[in-house]
Amino acid sequence: MFTRMLLATVVGLSTFPVLAQSPKPAQEPSRLPPGFGPQIFPHTLHNTPRTGVQAPALGINERKTAELKADIKLPQKEQLVRVDGTALIARRQNENWQIWAGTTLLHEFGKHQSEAEEMVRQMRELRPTEWACIGAGRPVVEYGLTKGEAFVPRYEPKHSARLDLKTLRAENVRGAWVLRDDQSIALNFGVNREDAEQAAAVAQRYGFNRLGWVGETAPVMTYFFAMLGSPQSTGGLGAAIKSIQEDNLTRTGIDLGGTGFIGERIVIDAKKCEVRKEKGEYQVVHGTDVIAKFGASEWSARDALRVVQDIRATEFCRFNADITFFLVNGLPPAKVPFSVQSTRFDPEGLKVRSASGGQFALYDGGNRQVFGPFATQVEAEQLAKLMKHYKFDQTCQMGLSSKGGLKFLAKQGR
Repeated sequence: MFTRMLLATVVGLSTFPVLAQSPKPAQEPSRLPPGFGPQIFPHTLHNTPRTGVQAPALGINERKTAELKADIKLPQKEQLVRVDGTALIARRQNENWQIWAGTTLLHEFGKHQSEAEEMVRQMRELRPTEWACIGAGRPVVEYGLTKGEAFVPRYEPKHSARLDLKTLRAENVRGAWVLRDDQSIALNFGVNREDAEQAAAVAQRYGFNRLGWVGETAPVMTYFFAMLGSPQSTGGLGAAIKSIQEDNLTRTGIDLGGTGFIGERIVIDAKKCEVRKEKGEYQVVHGTDVIAKFGASEWSARDALRVVQDIRATEFCRFNADITFFLVNGLPPAKVPFSVQSTRFDPEGLKVRSASGGQFALYDGGNRQVFGPFATQVEAEQLAKLMKHYKFDQTCQMGLSSKGGLKFLAKQGR
């Protein structure tokens, strides 16, 4: 009850829908409380009316609030793609909505037509000549440059949050690398520290003091941009909201009973998982996260989707690229689906031993290699600890390919 009152007090939220009102003069949006970045509670973020002119379309050299810092070195080379900002278009291809700039594909939107069309409008405001994406394996944040600089749009977009460039940084929170300032967490990069550090450096270098996104119930695409104005403090409530925000991170490490975080844990809604075809390959996805790939076999992908939905998974976890599992409210599913192929093992009997080539692996009591090899002994020991923590006793697989399909750990009964 206290948490609900606190959120209502700080954010000014209401449980009733907001009725249409007469347009008011445009104002600078107020600073959002920490903890409500677009990967957490996007529906609570500031929704700026698009009436009036909030800022002139100035080049970065003409403004003082978001200064270009070309001397800031980026941890990674920028993956810039030259684009014609006047040729941006949203179109449907292979059952998915996409944004194209001429012959260049910039972003996949799945079935989200309205979000793709809205993003085209936002991108046209930014007048990009170059476009870049940050995120290994999945796009976390994107940005446009106009002849190597940020361009200030005329209007604040529909959904946006402020970034305090003075305190913006990459930080590890509960096993996940996030982009944050002193007042809020803006983006969650999961296990990818390098991407979080790249995002912080890019924002500092080009003066990106805003984070925008499209999507009403969940962000479909997130991007940096720059506007006039500076962040405002949330006062003494900052620490309380920070705690709430961290508790609601949807991408963290896997917590092994307080002994530390390993791998990656992603909160999912099984009902929102779907089969998507991208570049001729069928995939089971949840938003931008790919759970499994099935090549040209659509029926294998749909069988796997039914399994995920039948067990009502609430979390998808990756120990590494090859070892994954599902949880239901923090616990292994109650039963193993009959439709999967499974191999049993005794979790209590797993031992870490040396393998060929100076590597390590997990062996059962019969000296059978069950998992591995791993590059380090520490990695093998972490997996053994995970097996005992959740009492997994079998590996399951769906799909005909040894390299593709859905592979996950499971437990027979509670």
